[in-house]
Amino acid sequence: MQKLRSTKIKNVLPTAVSKEIKNMRYKREGYSRYKWLIELRNGKRLLLKVSEKRDKRYSLKKEAYVCNLLRKHRIPTPRVIKYGNFLLNGEKYEYLLVTLLEGFILKKIFFALPRKEQCRVLCNVSALLGRMHSIKFKKYGDIDEDGGIVSGEQVSFKTIKQKYKRFGISWEWLVFSKAYKYLGVLMACKVIDKRFVIRIIDFLNKYKKIFETPGPPRFVHNDFKFDHVLIKKNKKREIAGIIDFELAASYPKEYDFIRLHKEGIFDDKHLKECLLRGYKKYQRISKDFELRVLIYRLIQELGHAKNAIKSEGMNSAKRICIDMIRIMNKYGL
Repeated sequence: MQKLRSTKIKNVLPTAVSKEIKNMRYKREGYSRYKWLIELRNGKRLLLKVSEKRDKRYSLKKEAYVCNLLRKHRIPTPRVIKYGNFLLNGEKYEYLLVTLLEGFILKKIFFALPRKEQCRVLCNVSALLGRMHSIKFKKYGDIDEDGGIVSGEQVSFKTIKQKYKRFGISWEWLVFSKAYKYLGVLMACKVIDKRFVIRIIDFLNKYKKIFETPGPPRFVHNDFKFDHVLIKKNKKREIAGIIDFELAASYPKEYDFIRLHKEGIFDDKHLKECLLRGYKKYQRISKDFELRVLIYRLIQELGHAKNAIKSEGMNSAKRICIDMIRIMNKYGL
């Protein structure tokens, strides 16, 4: 993506906004997006995101849709001011202008908090997650920019004699097709060997029942971690909001606990109790809840290893696969 300048970007914004800009500071450049922090003359601050036109499942228009959806359900997220497209030097771009949520990134302060305060904050975070998981969909898949679900298979959800039958088959198909695709790429690139492939295939078959009975599809952030939770700058440390919905999907609700599992929250008995206490206010938890989180974590790591080949290199992909085996051995999978 070519280097974009603030002066050029300012020209594509609505006149009502551009004429009120006091300062426009480049924030950071991500893998495929640019960000600017905008300060208006009235003291309000906005965030501008700019990206090349992308897959509908990861576009800024999708993020705008998700923010509006969550705000309708009283989930604190940035307010969408304007979404638009523009052409620059023959390339198509999209932009998203939202209000800036003011607060601390939870990751930066959580582990330094007193234990009692950690528990209170974690309980509030998980309660918010429970409310978010109350948003239901009819089938599994990725959310696209128009609010549709892209799954590759048109299977609707119906509760029939054998609970979640058609629905479970759809989820099983999605998981297995992705897993075998990831294994194929990793094998072709010589990141893994035959023993690793056999271990993963045995693992998938062993826990096949988990994929056959996933429960109803829910809205998931799909990258839910402390980095994406903002805490207000006050003594109560209330939740300011949740950010970054590029990967939002219609998946089993356990998917939003994967990152928390990686952070070690489930290995700390006290923190795990606080996490589940808040979540249970809005959601039921199955007996094998933690096992499901762990299994989905490993499936996700397989995808990360595949993506790491291109973004970080072969050695990084190999480290992820080695870590997967370590996790499986640690938890006796």
